[in-house]
Amino acid sequence: GIGVIGCGTMGFAVAHRLLLSGYTVIMGSRTPDQRQHPTLEITSIPNCIHRTSILFVAVHAEHYTNTLIS
Repeated sequence: GIGVIGCGTMGFAVAHRLLLSGYTVIMGSRTPDQRQHPTLEITSIPNCIHRTSILFVAVHAEHYTNTLIS
């Protein structure tokens, strides 16, 4: 599957386009318990990274360190 880190506008846009192209998509969020989506699986960032072989990072540059290094 393909992972998308970030549940903002850009993350959901990338995820939807990938879904429409036939890929299995898992989204990674810093707060997965607060996120819900009818067609996408949203999980923690570490879980998303471990379960996917390709990652899209869709977070603002100022959040890279807090999001990806933990």
